[in-house]
Amino acid sequence: MEGYIRLHRCIFKWEWWSDPPTRDVFLYCLLKANWKDMKFQGEEIKRGSFVTSYPKICAGTGVSIQQARTAIKHLKSTGELTVRTTSKYSVITIQNYDKYQVDNSQGNSQSTGNQQAINNKRKNIISKKENNNSSITYKDTYTRETREVVAYLNEKLGTHYKPTTQKTVQLIKARLSEDFTVEDFQKVIDTKYADWKDDERLSKYLRPDTLFSNKFEGYLNQISPNDEESRKKDEAWQDDIARGMFDEL
Repeated sequence: MEGYIRLHRCIFKWEWWSDPPTRDVFLYCLLKANWKDMKFQGEEIKRGSFVTSYPKICAGTGVSIQQARTAIKHLKSTGELTVRTTSKYSVITIQNYDKYQVDNSQGNSQSTGNQQAINNKRKNIISKKENNNSSITYKDTYTRETREVVAYLNEKLGTHYKPTTQKTVQLIKARLSEDFTVEDFQKVIDTKYADWKDDERLSKYLRPDTLFSNKFEGYLNQISPNDEESRKKDEAWQDDIARGMFDEL
């Protein structure tokens, strides 16, 4: 990758400048974003977007997986970028990329006015989406990624897994919205299946409302299902499960 990017000194006033992991991840995204529309595996990746994954972000910035996830959440929450996740990779898009990489021919006053209009429009779109969330149907939420996760559940868990419910879909979609990938779901399923399948007390909890609950990221970060240290770390979660703490989500 060659060339350079523009970076205005006003970034020192940016709310995330004093948060090193978030700052580093955003600068990394600015540097990695396409300066023109490009193709990747048959898909057009627009200017201001690029294909990546958490391991690549970590390798490029030196932050941990947890720090990278938190940084992306920060940047999404304040509108710096959006993330579209597929079963194989993620596409990060810098919102208003031309604001950061504007041509010299564009005046500052025009850029600022256009930016304000874009931001207002975006806020209206987000507000409408949030207001419509309560009316989303079961079919609407059943995306390709959700189908892949459900198929893997059926394949891996077999008789342990109950038929798909709307609650299952909602849990999967909730984790997908947090930028977890299909591979992350498969790893959690594999890890907990190896841990719990031979334990009569725990095998009954091989189900979506346990696997994809708020413990999902903890399960994902386990080093290995057969690693003794990971098992000790997991003991507290197993006790919680045994006491029925996952019955209500």
